[in-house]
Amino acid sequence: MNEYDHRQYKRMLDQISNRKIDLNSLGRIINSLKGLLGVLTERDQDWIKRFEHEWGVLEQVYALNLYHSTIVLNQEDLEAVSEALQHMKVLVEMKLEQRS
Repeated sequence: MNEYDHRQYKRMLDQISNRKIDLNSLGRIINSLKGLLGVLTERDQDWIKRFEHEWGVLEQVYALNLYHSTIVLNQEDLEAVSEALQHMKVLVEMKLEQRS
């Protein structure tokens, strides 16, 4: 992995980790991760597919809550988001470990 991609993965990890999740922060995380994923120069398609699957969970929760004009995420949505973020964190950490 090149230095540029390494920095992008570190930024992803920063976006995923230690977040209090509400609808606004979820929207920012989704947009940030989409941007960071898009600028990677070394494209591991299998990894991207797995990452996008989890990213899709975030998008779905966000879209449904926007549609219903919900400001506070319910417990089920919080759990789905937390689980997806945890899976994403593991995926990003795996990529970072490949460089070590």
